[in-house]
Amino acid sequence: SNHRLTFKHAQPAYYNDQDSLIVLYKLRSSSNWTTLASFKTDIPNWRNADIDLPISSEPFQIAFQTYILNG
Repeated sequence: SNHRLTFKHAQPAYYNDQDSLIVLYKLRSSSNWTTLASFKTDIPNWRNADIDLPISSEPFQIAFQTYILNG
């Protein structure tokens, strides 16, 4: 795929607490969200996250779902 989503991302752990991030997409004609990537480990420093996007002639939406656990 030549289509990529790129963003800066960090989620440092705080003692035993770890935040997480899930990146999802859905086609306009669908009500179902599909996971593109998930980040569930310690990322102490800012870094680029690069995710290949599915090729589609139909418009789609991207969502970021986070779980905050004091990290």
